[in-house]
Amino acid sequence: MNNRSILICASVLVLFGIGIIPSEIFAQDGLAVVKRSDLSIGNINIGQSLRILPQSPAAAKFEVRSTFETDIYIQIVLPNHLQEIGGRSELGVTFSADCARWSLNDNVENSTSFDPHIPLRVQLGKNQSVIIWLGAFVDPPSNLQAGHYTASITLTANPVVK
Repeated sequence: MNNRSILICASVLVLFGIGIIPSEIFAQDGLAVVKRSDLSIGNINIGQSLRILPQSPAAAKFEVRSTFETDIYIQIVLPNHLQEIGGRSELGVTFSADCARWSLNDNVENSTSFDPHIPLRVQLGKNQSVIIWLGAFVDPPSNLQAGHYTASITLTANPVVK
């Protein structure tokens, strides 16, 4: 079975600037995974929670496309915390059952909500794509160190073996 995986940086900056990672494409045997944008939590105030909705421009955005007709399973491996770059502090991050959405057209407003902890099965036609958006929730404690926090999110797409 062929796996298509992609890693993205879920960046959180507490009081300082933002890092950007360019799009990444992983393709093999007619199935491609494209990272359209990172989950960008941006600057947050220590002690104030922040929820990034999947409809937000700050949400992560992926595209999985196929050159042939197939059913695929999409699985997302999510972190429990973000790690301070160059430091020891951790910031908890939560992905609720309604923080992800998918659509066969690039329209988040007409998309379907799904739990990112559960593999998603999608039927794709020839040369068709599925778009996935992912939000998150952070609740920084008042004693959190200011800094740049990051973690990896892994998205894997596999054709369904019939």
